[in-house]
Amino acid sequence: MSGQIGFKVVTPEGTAVEKTVSFTKLMSITGEIGVTPSHTPMLVILKPGKLMTRDINATETTYFVPE
Repeated sequence: MSGQIGFKVVTPEGTAVEKTVSFTKLMSITGEIGVTPSHTPMLVILKPGKLMTRDINATETTYFVPE
């Protein structure tokens, strides 16, 4: 899985998104974070707004995190 990371968004209702990506950009309550395969694994609280993932084919998908 070189060059890829497992990405999962979990809500109180269950898993909202689970996929393999090469990059993601999101807003946490502490600020904007860009995550690459070399990033340390983390657990964050998302802030409402856009969340973007990019797969290994450079296809970007944008999600919206509601309040």
